[in-house]
Amino acid sequence: AMRKGFTLVETLIVISVTAVLATVVFFNSFNFKRSQDLDFDAKTIVAVLRDAQQRAIVQEEDSAWGVYFNNLASGDYYELFKGASCPGIMVSRKALKSSVEFVNPPANGCIQFGKLTGAPSGLNSIVIQITGDPSSSKNITVNPNGAISY
Repeated sequence: AMRKGFTLVETLIVISVTAVLATVVFFNSFNFKRSQDLDFDAKTIVAVLRDAQQRAIVQEEDSAWGVYFNNLASGDYYELFKGASCPGIMVSRKALKSSVEFVNPPANGCIQFGKLTGAPSGLNSIVIQITGDPSSSKNITVNPNGAISY
């Protein structure tokens, strides 16, 4: 007589395949989110750099403007500041996403933009990466003419 239904082996195979597929989907979505965080932080840093440069060019508050980058044990963040010295008077502060870290600067540093010209001084490269993953990084550069790219 034929029995209807699934055997134990068939059921275990289906459960195993489902578990493997679920694991693959989970890790791919986790890596995708970290990649999105990296891209978001790179775009935000570029926007803050361009904002500082623009404020310096129009001489807002009759001041030079810049961005201070902190890569110390207290946490990775960057600040928009005004003033002739680094870090100057903080205007705003943004922290990197928890899955992203600074590689360069190694400790801290500034990019400052001169009044009227917007000419940069200080750092010329900011590198961020997915925490603990040097193969996933973004390099933000400010060339001597002031062009900002990543």
